[in-house]
Amino acid sequence: CLLITFCCLLLQENVHTLRLKRETPDRAAKTCILELNLEAERVMKINGLKYTPEEDKDYATYTDCYWRRMGYIHDNGDFEINNIKKMIVQSIKSDVNTKKSMHKIADLILEQCRFVSGSTIGVKAIRMENCIMKYYNIFINKYSESGTNNFN
Repeated sequence: CLLITFCCLLLQENVHTLRLKRETPDRAAKTCILELNLEAERVMKINGLKYTPEEDKDYATYTDCYWRRMGYIHDNGDFEINNIKKMIVQSIKSDVNTKKSMHKIADLILEQCRFVSGSTIGVKAIRMENCIMKYYNIFINKYSESGTNNFN
């Protein structure tokens, strides 16, 4: 039972690795939460969802701040694709064993998400994050050597 619980927690953390989501805020998250005067518990609760809702203005503002600090988006709202790709590749390394090029999988994911837009930079970042998550799960399940990885 303890082993099953540990495995479930490990699998859950792998999904969060992709989204840079954690139950506790990292340095960039803490900085944004403090700068924006937000409730950390509330932000982290939303942060832990599989797909992030777009309608929460405070969370969109937080996401804008976080993505800028992580180097995933520029001040003008353009994505820094190379940094996003690095994050995806790092997630693939930690999640699965695959013979398919991790960079190729990241390219396939980013190709699906290339037309993401939003009314604000924060909403645009949330939509990109949700798009990446959707296609990450599809391609990881498709190219995983074991074929048993199911990242909800």
